[in-house]
Amino acid sequence: DLSSGINAEYGAIEHKLRFSMDFSKVYWNSKLGTEHRRVVDCIPTGSIVLDMFCGIGPFALPLAKKGCRVHANDLNPESYKWLLKNVSLNRIPSQHITCYNCDGREFVRNFAGPIDHVIMNLPASATHFLDVFRGLYSGS
Repeated sequence: DLSSGINAEYGAIEHKLRFSMDFSKVYWNSKLGTEHRRVVDCIPTGSIVLDMFCGIGPFALPLAKKGCRVHANDLNPESYKWLLKNVSLNRIPSQHITCYNCDGREFVRNFAGPIDHVIMNLPASATHFLDVFRGLYSGS
């Protein structure tokens, strides 16, 4: 029982990357490693990626490590804190990742620059955010 005051800090290794977290405050599912790898493998090295709901970085970190330019965002301040820690822990070069802590719509609206891929890993409600893209990238 996590509410009993037990230290919920946890470490995981996924695809040769280390992830630290307090799983009483952030989301992590160790059974999703295959899906994380499948998505990462589909995105070419050098791509510019927006990860709108990145959590502690299961897509963002391996993409940045393979040479993509990742803009990783999460609204949860705890997820953002652990994302920053995991970027440092895995020695991800700053030219490959920039981290944000804001609302997903605000993140997309304020992003200036080209985008090759968008990751919206928020299964229950990602579709509610699709409206933010309407008209942003037409004609490209």
